[in-house]
Amino acid sequence: MTAGRALVSPDPQPFPAAEFETSKRAMRAGLASSATDPAALANNRLARALSPFGRDDLRYVPTIEENLVRADAVTLEQVKAPYEAVTAGEVAAAFRKHVDPRKLVIIRAGDFNK
Repeated sequence: MTAGRALVSPDPQPFPAAEFETSKRAMRAGLASSATDPAALANNRLARALSPFGRDDLRYVPTIEENLVRADAVTLEQVKAPYEAVTAGEVAAAFRKHVDPRKLVIIRAGDFNK
């Protein structure tokens, strides 16, 4: 893709409300089961210890309970907003609005010998 071209989804409705609600329920169920799973609790506690940042920081690791609250609160409009803002003239503006480049972490994964 060249710079400045619009990102277009082949799906005329890329964010169906029913699918969003299904995904939201599944995420909430997974988080709820994690709240009593010793391995998940230990993993969350370790991640929080290794990432001692405040709630306003992108690197903050929420507790499982905080993630449950977030899962309940997130709306379809919040999920759609960054994607709808990305048009030919707004790519850089949307990126700057939703991503702080000073806090980006790039992770490479895969077989690089192929």
